[in-house]
Amino acid sequence: LTALFQFVSRPLAAGIVFNLVLIATHVPLTVDAWRSNQFGSFLLDMAWLGSGLILWLPLISPLPELALRSYPIKMLYLFFAAGGVAMVPAGFLTWSEYPLYSTYELAPRVAGIKAIDDQQLAGVLMVLGTMPIVWGVLATMMHRWARSEADGTPAVRAAGRGAPI
Repeated sequence: LTALFQFVSRPLAAGIVFNLVLIATHVPLTVDAWRSNQFGSFLLDMAWLGSGLILWLPLISPLPELALRSYPIKMLYLFFAAGGVAMVPAGFLTWSEYPLYSTYELAPRVAGIKAIDDQQLAGVLMVLGTMPIVWGVLATMMHRWARSEADGTPAVRAAGRGAPI
């Protein structure tokens, strides 16, 4: 497990794993097959939770040798790993003219909301729910980086002291 943990803590591996899980778990075939029962739904939720933890490992790893140390590298990693590919499934959900998942299309309606409206709302929430977190963390890192430069502390050393992000 140590070797696996060290591998997925690398930025490139973490970004790839996160985005592959994100894309694979939003394919209609996967959703319709797995959301049809409670165990499959649980597995999808655990895949999302696990890949989310993997995404953040290079930034918050408690092991200094596994965590990224410089603010510019951390910011680039987060921007590319969490910023671009995540918009693909959100775009398909938001801009589709018909429901992509038969599981949700056939589900009982809540408060009269049509399946397509529910799906489009989910796509919008994927974007709007992610943006404040990612951009907030990026802004915090930018602030800490600027503060470390003003103090004369190299960003690499400052990033390794106390605060993981």
